[in-house]
Amino acid sequence: TGTAAYHGIVGICEKIRLAGSGYVAWVDATSGEDTFAELDKEDISALMAGVAEYALDGAKFYCSGVANALVFNSLKSAGGGNTIQTLEGKPAYAYLGYPIVTTPTMPVTQSTINNTAMILFGNLNEAVAFGDRRGIRLAKSTERYFDQDIVAIKATERVDIVVHSIGDTTNPGPVAALMGNT
Repeated sequence: TGTAAYHGIVGICEKIRLAGSGYVAWVDATSGEDTFAELDKEDISALMAGVAEYALDGAKFYCSGVANALVFNSLKSAGGGNTIQTLEGKPAYAYLGYPIVTTPTMPVTQSTINNTAMILFGNLNEAVAFGDRRGIRLAKSTERYFDQDIVAIKATERVDIVVHSIGDTTNPGPVAALMGNT
């Protein structure tokens, strides 16, 4: 959110939310679809269409495990048919050939989600930069816990994450977010 709790870092979901619904990266779900159980293949197709073509190589879906179960597993099972993968073992998390990355930082609620990124799609390597502002520094103290015969070790590092590209109101960027739509 860019607040002190996040050390000034604004994440991709917040960046798209702050840009607003006029941006191509903000993809509204079909009207009235604001829970994971209500999303359908048209919503996922619209999400994928909100990403620039140059970013499709390396694109992935990013969602919570709840979204994966309620949206993608539902869509895949509705497709019917068995494959070697489903008969022989645990299915890989993928949809239409694109990997699905599950993360608990995305919404996990099964109730209404409005104007919040429910699922992301795109290539984060094209949208986000990670900066190592200062490498890992180690320090030790043999005096701090002398009476307990313990050595104190401190490690620090300074990093920053910058979302630099989400497109604009006309041109899609490398990432898009599917937003709940009441």
